[in-house]
Amino acid sequence: MPQIWDAGLQLFIDRIIGSPLQPIREHVLNAVLRQLRLERDGYPINRSTTKGAIEVYRNLTDRDNSSVFEKELEPSILRETETYYKLEGETLISSCSAPDYLRRVRSRNFSATVYLIIYSGRGSPANRAAAIVSLFP
Repeated sequence: MPQIWDAGLQLFIDRIIGSPLQPIREHVLNAVLRQLRLERDGYPINRSTTKGAIEVYRNLTDRDNSSVFEKELEPSILRETETYYKLEGETLISSCSAPDYLRRVRSRNFSATVYLIIYSGRGSPANRAAAIVSLFP
């Protein structure tokens, strides 16, 4: 029975998530990125839905036993995160006093840590929060 289950999961990955005819991968990625951006900008989002979409990808493994999340979503999420915080850091450094800048970076450090706890789940390196905060100039 496990062989049938594994074959079904692989078909789902290949035919649904990886389908060139139905761009599910892009829809999910864009929806997750949009929700994370809204949350970073201070708007309320449905975290459980966003986390659920991420968890589906995290729980699926490909033929080489690697997480579909790590291949499909995580690189884009990390690129978007880097872009967002670099731009925010540049904006803050040019518009804030040093104490205000440090206060905001400390607040973002907390926000980035919360983000990692909620969304990153198992398997993601613990030093991602430091990497995000290091993006601030």
